[in-house]
Amino acid sequence: MLTPYYIYRHIRPDKDEVFYIGKGTNRRNDYLYERANARENRNMFWNRIVAKCNFLYDVDIVMEFDSPDECVAKEKEFIALYGRADCHKGTLCNLTDGGDGSWGRIMPESQREAQRLRTGGKHPNWGKKFSDELCKKLSDAQLRSPLAMKKGNKLPEWWKDKIRQTKFGERNPMYGKTGKLHHLSMTIRDTSTGEVYYGVPSAAEAAGVSKTILYQYLDGTRINKTTMVREK
Repeated sequence: MLTPYYIYRHIRPDKDEVFYIGKGTNRRNDYLYERANARENRNMFWNRIVAKCNFLYDVDIVMEFDSPDECVAKEKEFIALYGRADCHKGTLCNLTDGGDGSWGRIMPESQREAQRLRTGGKHPNWGKKFSDELCKKLSDAQLRSPLAMKKGNKLPEWWKDKIRQTKFGERNPMYGKTGKLHHLSMTIRDTSTGEVYYGVPSAAEAAGVSKTILYQYLDGTRINKTTMVREK
């Protein structure tokens, strides 16, 4: 049986120290503990710690719950136990005491209606009733679009490349900064072919190694066994 709510913690291997406590939901069997393993939408302190650890850290599922209230209460308890670093009480990079936001809550119908009244009138189609024929035409047009993401489909390579281009070189927020560089802001050259790659992921794929290993090769943590070098 799928347990819907859980508490997880992130542990940095260099100090064997818990640095983050979080909660997540299991809504589908094929995406178990998705939030626990995600790197997106983390605060800047979490990102700094992970970068210091060469993007290596341990994920530990601590407890599972059937009730969101129990999960929120336990999250607060664990954050208080380990302590927040910004409050000088512990090692966690959490910026709240837990239970923040509307996570796990069902919005009352009265609140939903109030939100509809605040936002609905601003929409150009507010109050309009489309015919079944028009709805069918709109649906068919969407399905024929090359941008349509149907269930089970993956992003096409041209789309992925378009996303990558927004993070390379000068457009990366870490571009030009000293110290340990972000893996997407590096310019990397293959000395055997002269090919230039913008970011560790594409260079790692060409070299046939993992992103983490290539990053460690390039920053000197490991002896470089590839022909990839970081451009100065």
